[in-house]
Amino acid sequence: MRSERFLEAVKERYALGSDTALAEFLGVTQAAISHYRTGRRTMDNETCLRVAQALDLADPMRSEEHTSELQSH
Repeated sequence: MRSERFLEAVKERYALGSDTALAEFLGVTQAAISHYRTGRRTMDNETCLRVAQALDLADPMRSEEHTSELQSH
């Protein structure tokens, strides 16, 4: 799954109205969010962990339930 879907899920779950708000929530720059979305950059482990925790993913590498849920949106 592309990181864009996870980013959108975090935005939706926490009612973040913009990528700037999402960036602040995750502790990265708005430019980083833009790069994640376009594939110019991948999230580092710390950012991936923040996203996983924000989405309550118990084991982000194996969580088929959450992956299926996110893919359906």
